[in-house]
Amino acid sequence: MINEEEKMKKDECGCGCHDENLHEEQNCCDEDCCCDPMEEIMLDADPNGMFEICVNINGEMGNLIVSKDETLLEALRSYGWKGTKKGCDTGDCGSCTIIFNGKPVLGCMMPAVSAHGGNITTIEGLGTVRNPHPIQQAFVEAGAVQCGFCIPGMILSTKALLDKNPEPTEAEIRKALDGNLCRCTGYVTQINAVNIAARKMKEMKDQAGTNPNAAYMGKPRGEAE
Repeated sequence: MINEEEKMKKDECGCGCHDENLHEEQNCCDEDCCCDPMEEIMLDADPNGMFEICVNINGEMGNLIVSKDETLLEALRSYGWKGTKKGCDTGDCGSCTIIFNGKPVLGCMMPAVSAHGGNITTIEGLGTVRNPHPIQQAFVEAGAVQCGFCIPGMILSTKALLDKNPEPTEAEIRKALDGNLCRCTGYVTQINAVNIAARKMKEMKDQAGTNPNAAYMGKPRGEAE
């Protein structure tokens, strides 16, 4: 297990992982991830203390101008990706979950400068009203959406899970969604939705022999189809 000194050092990078154990399990804070880009980019601040970071958002490369105190959640929303929700702003509710370099992270806990050079997926990157992603379809079919505020984060946590584990057990689903709070439901329908999504994505992969995510890239800067 990771010792307290190492954990403190890793937490300082602000990667915003849902689970403290993910630091060790997924090595999200290695030398090529959050820490070094932040140190490097701080050397490039403009006279007003702003930083220009380069990121890939939903398959599109672009530059964002951010402040040293700005969170990734704030930066994404200011540039138009408003599907990333601002809930508690303290890392507790999971509404701001995005996928960063393949892992679910909390946008409200991650400094925007730490995203430099990274790959980000927001809910806009999963599909549109006309062409929803299988995970989005599954949540609708299962009746897992009520007010909808928590759903973008929950869907992205689901995608990160299924990308890594296409056939999760119920215990694995519960663990993956543990960081996403919902005040409308008892979570049963959302667990069912993940199982439906897993079946849909498996069927698509078996039928087409391709990545079921490939046809569902969203528009840059949150533009709707």
